Amino acid sequence: MSFISVNQRKQDVAESFSDFKKHILSPRPKGSVLNNLECLGIAMSVRETNSSHYPGEIPTNACLRPGTDFFAWLQNVKCEFPPSIPISSDEKRIFLARTVHAVGRYQQRLDKKWYFKTLEEIKKLYLSEATFRSDEAKEVKAVSIFCEIVTILATSKGFHMHYLASGEEVPDLPNVEEVEAVVKNHPGPYEELDMMSFLTNLRRDESVSEWSPFYIYEDIDKESVEWKNMTEFEKRWFAKSIPNEIQPRICSYLAPFDAKVLMDTMWVLYIKNEEKKYMKQLPSRCEGVSRIQLETVSAGYTGAVDCDY
Repeated sequence: MSFISVNQRKQDVAESFSDFKKHILSPRPKGSVLNNLECLGIAMSVRETNSSHYPGEIPTNACLRPGTDFFAWLQNVKCEFPPSIPISSDEKRIFLARTVHAVGRYQQRLDKKWYFKTLEEIKKLYLSEATFRSDEAKEVKAVSIFCEIVTILATSKGFHMHYLASGEEVPDLPNVEEVEAVVKNHPGPYEELDMMSFLTNLRRDESVSEWSPFYIYEDIDKESVEWKNMTEFEKRWFAKSIPNEIQPRICSYLAPFDAKVLMDTMWVLYIKNEEKKYMKQLPSRCEGVSRIQLETVSAGYTGAVDCDY
């Protein structure tokens, strides 16, 4: 079995990070609500959650205390959205900062109450003037916006942690002026992706996704306008990404094109689908790194943050 060189591995990660930067600098995909500046602010803000000087710690047993309301506790934590990012309202700025820091720093504290209160804030801040065909349609749109936030922050945090762990210089995100130019030319609102029309079925199964709805390829209405307007590349991507089986992170596909960027990043930082059969060393990695080592680190981290997956 042949392995890639260290320099090739660095180049693979650098190219993946470059794709993430291009995503932030590209017109927002259909179905989006967040603009490019909000996405940049999320990507910048989550880097702060990796700092050893992070403000506002919480006792390790707080999430176990009966009646603890983590959403309410978070309202008293001082965390800021990057001041260089212009946001349309102070309420949105504070909400994004708290949500990014909650997921980026305190994921083991997040519970059903936090999740649904976060969705209510999204409805108030982003959807109050929109009209929907049903309460479910509004709920699904709120979840979609939540997925936009989480996929962008998870991608940014993954790259940041990679570079910190490898002792390399952390590359810069796009600068504000570059992103402002994109927003000026593409201010939104963006092309709609109506999930209630796009899908014939929206699944809810607590054994798969404890709180969020999700769908797989067979749930897409192939006669819908949304599907017919997809490019052939996009159609193939949906078929490959959410086949007729349940996968981890399945609920993130309510923001499908941000989820694609997250998953493309994961294949680089973690392992490719075709390498799941390798339980020793991996062809796309440098010699010496084994699947057992990867899974040991993963298990140790998820255990430390009490992650159910």
